[in-house]
Amino acid sequence: MPDTRARLPRPFWRLWASAMSSDLGDGLVLVALPLLALTLTHDPLPVAGVAVADQLPAFLLAPLIGVLIDRVDRRVVIVTVQVLQCAVAGGLAVMVAHGRVTLPMLYGAAALLGASATAFSVCKSVLVPALVPDVDLERANGRLFVAEASARDLAGQGIGGMAFAAGRAVPFAADALSFLASGALLLTCLPPRSVVVAGQPSWRTDLVDGFRWFAGHRELQRLAAMVCTFAGCQSAAFATLALFLTTQVHAGRVLFGVLLMVGSLGSLCGTVLAPRLAHRYGSWAATAIGGTAAGYAYVLLAAHTSPVVAGLGLAVEGWAVVVGNVASSSLRQRLIPDDLRGRVGTVFRMGLLGSGVVGAALGGLLAGALGMRSEMAAVAAAQLAMVAVLCRPRRPALRVVAAPRPVLSGAA
Repeated sequence: MPDTRARLPRPFWRLWASAMSSDLGDGLVLVALPLLALTLTHDPLPVAGVAVADQLPAFLLAPLIGVLIDRVDRRVVIVTVQVLQCAVAGGLAVMVAHGRVTLPMLYGAAALLGASATAFSVCKSVLVPALVPDVDLERANGRLFVAEASARDLAGQGIGGMAFAAGRAVPFAADALSFLASGALLLTCLPPRSVVVAGQPSWRTDLVDGFRWFAGHRELQRLAAMVCTFAGCQSAAFATLALFLTTQVHAGRVLFGVLLMVGSLGSLCGTVLAPRLAHRYGSWAATAIGGTAAGYAYVLLAAHTSPVVAGLGLAVEGWAVVVGNVASSSLRQRLIPDDLRGRVGTVFRMGLLGSGVVGAALGGLLAGALGMRSEMAAVAAAQLAMVAVLCRPRRPALRVVAAPRPVLSGAA
């Protein structure tokens, strides 16, 4: 069997290194934001509001972000986003260090970071098919999820609690530096992919074209419904995860980060198995497998308050999410043509963000009304029910095939 590693060119690995740097800082903040919110309130709904603030502005701005990515030099877009995130994280670090942070300020920072992260994620996804051959999309996406799982989930979240305990401003300052390093790496590796030229359609026309193409593609719509359902359930379960682990599992700040780190070990296992599952069973089946495993992970979290069981549940959930993400991302990249990937990709992401906003809000409401464990059980029931409805096979799965097309393998 040929070694497909040779098909991943140097520009892709520089993109991977940039994502690794950015993901490391994100992991620190992923732990620090809810812990910082808990220093201001213990009400489940305001704590869940951090997750809502992170996703709602990104949802509203996603269509314009997609048009921007398809019209402007994508290297300029992704580097500018990193600079903006550096400024926001650095500013928040200064306010936290001076003890002037408030919940509205926390929501504002989460909103800006969330919208910027959406632009970065879509740009990264759009660039992957231009940098690697079609047959290696699962491998390339798996490598990017390795970076996310190891840097953000394992290293970042693993030390996030300790960094926050050492100083509340430390995780945010480190996040700002990670964005700075990521932007510098991107400047060295990415070729321009699209620029505004005379005679190009208006922004409104481009925006409508993206929605129209999505509305005419039933296979992509079904994939979106499936993945958005999973995203909503995950957001409902994780919007109050910090409160769940600190009150039900009795995890302190350090144990909270350690439990998230254990969950990231499952994510790393998922990055290894996801390409194999997609090649063996097809992208649809691999996505369904991930959704089913995530549902049972929520059952584990709801069933017992032991830290060991909680860690096992988080590990299974991390594995399931990566398997589903790698399979669904690769399938989406094959289904959408290059000149529409920004617009249609953000339409797809709008569904994910909208599901995340609704899920986070419902998670906070259910946790306040039913209790933390009952809310987790309700999420598990909803996830497994939707898997049964949406993942029934309707057509042959799309398997990985080699398709000749131009690949940008040279550095800028």
